Amino acid sequence: MIDKNNLEKSIQHLVDRLKYGGEIEENKIEIKREWYDLGSNKIEIISEFLKDITSIPNTVGTDGFLIIGLDKIGNIYDSPFKFSG
Repeated sequence: MIDKNNLEKSIQHLVDRLKYGGEIEENKIEIKREWYDLGSNKIEIISEFLKDITSIPNTVGTDGFLIIGLDKIGNIYDSPFKFSG
């Protein structure tokens, strides 16, 4: 289990890597700019959410993370859970 300080350092390292043109190659990390609209009736949205969260524990390795509020180039967004529907 990763502790809070190591988690914060890992996320900051991820943000820095993205900002300098790096990519995420780990299968245990999924980033999304905003919450999935879980209140939606669209099967595509719910399917994407289920695919993303089930792929993390089904991949070899220990800790996995779904990070909400970060895009693929390292920008951070306010995306509280209440926006998930």
